Amino acid sequence: MGSSVTPTYILINVAITVLLIAIGWIIIRYVQNKKMEENPEGYGDRLDEPVTGNKTMVVATVLGITRALRNPGDPEAYQVICKYTDPETGREETFTSKIIRQYPGKEIIGKMVKVYLDPREPGKYTVDLDSME
Repeated sequence: MGSSVTPTYILINVAITVLLIAIGWIIIRYVQNKKMEENPEGYGDRLDEPVTGNKTMVVATVLGITRALRNPGDPEAYQVICKYTDPETGREETFTSKIIRQYPGKEIIGKMVKVYLDPREPGKYTVDLDSME
């Protein structure tokens, strides 16, 4: 007597898979919404307003562009990801720009951009997209 896969067996497996994907999606959206409630301006310690007063400037390299988290029906939004390597320590830091509404184009990858750090609050920063070279 051989083992055969019936259409009912396949249907049950497909239904379970769809259910697991739906549950995973619900959990991901819940976590994303919680993070947005905690920091409505976005993830990390990025400051959308320029760092004022005493500030430290570093020059970072643009690594890429990512789509920003948004709600269904919201317009497209993007963020520029850049990396700075401290020449003295070799420590790398990654920075994310404020949300921008227009796709800047992949041509910006590899360009240099200024990042202003707030020495009073380590971890707070502003990526100056207007300074891109």
